[in-house]
Order: sequence, then structure tokens, then C-alpha cells
Amino acid sequence: MKLASKSSVMTLSALVLGAPAFATVPVESSVGFDKKPESKAYLEFVKYKQRVHSSSEGTELGEDTEVQAAFKYHPSDDSFFRLRFNTDPKKNPEENKTSKLELIMNHQLYDFEIQLDADWRLNDGGGMSFGPDTDSDYSFISYKPNDEWAITYYPFNFNGEVGNEFYTNDVTRIYYFEDLFDQIPASDPTADDDSDFEGIRVKTLPGLDVKYQPLKSLTLTFGYGSARYYYPNDENFQLDAQATADSWSAKNDTGFKVGVDFVTDDTTVIVKYVAHEEAKETGALLEAAGNIQVGQKFGRFALDLEAGYSKAGDNAYDIPYDASWFRNWNPPLNDRGIYVDDNLEPQDWLGKDDYAYGIKASYDVFGGLTPYVSYKTLGEHFVFWEEESVHRLRSADRTEGHGGLKMFGAGFKIKRGDYTIVPEYEYLVAQNKVFGNKSDLREDDNLVERNKKLSRFTVELIYSLD
Repeated sequence: MKLASKSSVMTLSALVLGAPAFATVPVESSVGFDKKPESKAYLEFVKYKQRVHSSSEGTELGEDTEVQAAFKYHPSDDSFFRLRFNTDPKKNPEENKTSKLELIMNHQLYDFEIQLDADWRLNDGGGMSFGPDTDSDYSFISYKPNDEWAITYYPFNFNGEVGNEFYTNDVTRIYYFEDLFDQIPASDPTADDDSDFEGIRVKTLPGLDVKYQPLKSLTLTFGYGSARYYYPNDENFQLDAQATADSWSAKNDTGFKVGVDFVTDDTTVIVKYVAHEEAKETGALLEAAGNIQVGQKFGRFALDLEAGYSKAGDNAYDIPYDASWFRNWNPPLNDRGIYVDDNLEPQDWLGKDDYAYGIKASYDVFGGLTPYVSYKTLGEHFVFWEEESVHRLRSADRTEGHGGLKMFGAGFKIKRGDYTIVPEYEYLVAQNKVFGNKSDLREDDNLVERNKKLSRFTVELIYSLD
């Protein structure tokens, strides 16, 4: 297992790049300017991840497949275009539908680097639009005055993600009403083609970061971000069918991040913490999150550790990833818009903090074949991006989370040139009955007798230019 890999050249937005300590293979190649092959046009990477079988669903081949691919073209030595598509089941509820089609444009000029991430979007009623990805940290302007310092401005997202196995997505992802209404609509206004109500705006904090590299193996990062949002002046404002707001204020949510990266040939240490101030008023899923990844290689043997921390938002809005309204909005029964159970009571993780820990041991039997075993434990209130998060993995009536989750894994990595394949078996044990039951499928899901245990087999295939 390769614990630390160095980028051949530095993108100015990340002075030191190392493979995350707990990672089996990288999610995708680094974005930013790097050394290129002799060919001007080439396939940069492809990722395919498929759950083959699980005890809750049976055989799952061809369903909810995660696919990513990127094609890169260098018209000159100081610029490139990168076309990428992504099918991610956690972002798009429509099975195997492309979640993102993006074009990244990058150019270097002396000690400056500029990059823009743009998306193609399908519009309601047909048609397609093309424009900047407004929650992407792949858009930036960077200035590197010397080999030790880099200052990077992010116009949309100052990179508020943490973790690898315990990946959070954007900690500073916020929501607010686009329209300054007098009274909140009693039904989803975005479902009405004649409505001029814009719905809920989703935004990540733009900002900048400063990176200092006193040693070749060490990088220190500090970042600051801020974004405007609208909120009623009434301190007693609540999301309900009768809520009114005579006047509004334009407010700011501010956030920060700190990070330390230490990467050598045998050792990797990555520490990052992100937080923002107005999680409650902006309906953010997370108020803060931190992560530590440590990897050490001892000859053929490697040991990886990861610890994650999350502080959930007090008033987290239950909104699908790319939607503009609440998932279960049904006034006056469910009029808060937050995560609730079937009794319309707030779920137990809101406003709570918790931790997750993981350990992984691997041994390179011979070149390119590396078996490994892993163990992870998640606290009952730990919130992150993956499906094991407490806000995703819940009992049939959503009144209980997993109550604490233990995950045992075993697999092996086979690497041949630019190709890597990783078959993995996992066994999960929860304190509460949160896993599906393939022998008891009903239209009314909250009547299903769920299980406390789950086994699953997953295969991941990566093609990536080193």
C-alpha cells in the first residue's frame, strides 16, 4: 500500500499533495497544474465503484453505480482543459443518472494560476445551460510569490471539506430563502410552473487561504470565507405555515479552516478543521468538523489511522442535494423543514457532536498485491457524507439512528501499471435495527422489520495516470 504520493508539480492551491492516509486509492487525480504525459490529449482517470451484493438487498450489480471519468487536453505547456463526468448515487436519486458534467479550464502565467470549473445543466422543461459551478472549490485564482508561500482566492467555495473515510463534503454549505416573502408558502412553490418564487438558495462560502511550506514535507494552511444570506428581523421567526416576516436583513456567515500536511515517502499526517458561525440560521447540516489522518509504512507493512469529529447543525434543513425546497414539507403537520422522524419530532443528532475512528493494516505480499484488514467505529451522533451517517442510516420510522456502528472490513488491492482493482468485504453491526430486510419488502416501509447487522461486497476499479 502506498501511503504517500507526491504530485510532480504543485498546483498553487495545494503546495503539498499526498494520498490520504486511509485511502485505498484516490477518489480522483489532483486538480490544478501538474506534469503531463507526452501526449497533449489523454484519458486522465476513470473510477468505477459497484456494490456487488449485500445481505439487505441481495445482488446489486448495475444498480446505484458510481462512475467518474476525466479527459485532459493541453493546448500549450501552460494551460489545459479537463472534461469530467460523475454519476454519484448520494447526490442524484435517479439511478445511474449523471450527476455532473463539468469542464475545467486552467492557465498559468508567471507566478499566477487561474482555474474555472463550469457545469452543463439540464433545465426544467428541456434545454441545457452552461455556466460556473457555484459551489465548486475547483475554481480559483492563485499567486505563488516564491517556493514557500501561496495565496489562493476561491470565488465560490474556499474548500470546506474534511476527511477521507469520514468525508464530510462541504461543512460550510448553507441555505436561505431567495425571495423576501411576507409569508412563507404553505406548499412547495417550485412545483408550480407559474410561480415566480425562487425557492431556497444553496451556497458555499467563498474565501481565500494562505499556505506556507517551511519544509518540502510540511505545509501549513489557514483559510477564511464569508457569504451573504437573507434572514427575517423577527427573532421569533419559525418555519411554519403562518410564518410572516415584515422585514429582512442581509447577514453574513463567516467560516475558517486550518490544516497541517506532513508528507514523506513513508509517513503521512493530515490534519484539518473547518467551522462556521451561522449554522442555525442557515440550516447547515454541520456547524464544524475535524479530521486527522496518519499513515506509516514499515517496509512491506503499512498502518493507517483516521479520526473524525462532527458538530451537527441545530436546525439542519432536510433538502435533497440539488433541490430548492424541503424534502418533506407538509404544513401544518411538518412545518419546520428540518430532519424529523415519523412522529414529526426533531431527530436526535441535531445540535450534537460526536467522533469516528478507523484503523487499517495492509501488507504488500509482492509487487502490486496488497491484502488489508480494517476496523471503524462511528459514534451515535456522528454526521458525515457517506450512507452510514446517522442522518441517513436510521430505523424504519426514523426515530432512531444506528446508535453506534462498528464496521469490519477485509480486502486486497491489485495494482498493474495505471490500473487498480479493489474487492472488499465488510460486516457492519449497529446498536439499533437500521438495515434493510430483503425478505420483508413493503409499500409502507416503516412496517418493515429491519436488522442490526449487514454484510456487503464491493468492487472498485481505478484507472489513473500517476
